[in-house]
Amino acid sequence: MNTPVPSDIAALPTDAERLTAVREFHHNWGDQETDSLDVLDLWEQLGRLLGVNP
Repeated sequence: MNTPVPSDIAALPTDAERLTAVREFHHNWGDQETDSLDVLDLWEQLGRLLGVNP
């Protein structure tokens, strides 16, 4: 039986998509300019990728 999925739930990223985004974020983390580095922004971005609400 296929249960219809509400469109708002269907729009959420899958675990694989989220994992790919986190891996890409982690890969690029070290490429940030240290002079303008805002660690809080990086943590907030990572939190959004992980689906955490501030």
